[in-house]
Amino acid sequence: MKRTTVQLIDDLDGTVIDGDDGGTVAFAFAGEAYEIDLTAANRAAFESALAPYLAVARAVGGRRSARAASAVRPSGESGPGYTVVREWAQANGIEVSERGKVAAAVIDAYRQAHS
Repeated sequence: MKRTTVQLIDDLDGTVIDGDDGGTVAFAFAGEAYEIDLTAANRAAFESALAPYLAVARAVGGRRSARAASAVRPSGESGPGYTVVREWAQANGIEVSERGKVAAAVIDAYRQAHS
């Protein structure tokens, strides 16, 4: 019997990524597509570093339509969508539902952590 094991290693600090503690992050910049393997903590730091730029950026094409993008954002508000808040909460040990709306307390905690 032959068994192949794939082990993800954080590309930033060399930490072994176990289970749900992180994964591959895909992003694009200056017309180039990239992937990087990050622990949950390093992914949260990556997202925090990008947050001020994403808050003022315009989405172009991509996998979600404008309607879908607005569906994951608190009604009538700008800023991070539920997906970003949910991932941040999970990375920081905050209990959050896998689907649907994110509790106002979790969104408030995210905003407080990123202000």
